[in-house]
Amino acid sequence: MFIGVEIASSPVPAISSLGPIAVICDFGNNGGLLVGQEIEGWSSIDAGSIDLETLIDGEVVGTRTPTDFPKDALDALAFLRAHAEDRRIDLPAGTFVSSGAVTGVHQTQAGVSAVCRFGQFGEVRMKLTSATPIEG
Repeated sequence: MFIGVEIASSPVPAISSLGPIAVICDFGNNGGLLVGQEIEGWSSIDAGSIDLETLIDGEVVGTRTPTDFPKDALDALAFLRAHAEDRRIDLPAGTFVSSGAVTGVHQTQAGVSAVCRFGQFGEVRMKLTSATPIEG
């Protein structure tokens, strides 16, 4: 298990206000996954011992303290595996998946700086920029 940040991004700026069907039609509004450092011994972490925090331009916009981190992580993985199996989606060893918006969905824009803190396990720092078309 690793710390990380799921980046939601859509060519439709108002996607979140259009409701869940619009997000589903946009393939979950998934723009990417930033993978941070590994959490060694994650399955033995005490429940409630991790304080998660998201800051945008220095302001706290979301916090959470998981109540039973190891159980919640394994439950989410079991759901994902069953869901993928039902749809014949292969998840080979080494596949990275995200547990989603743990501290909430936070609206941002290009030029914003963000920090996602994972307690004693580190943090991920980002500077959001506009997408640049690839020529060729």
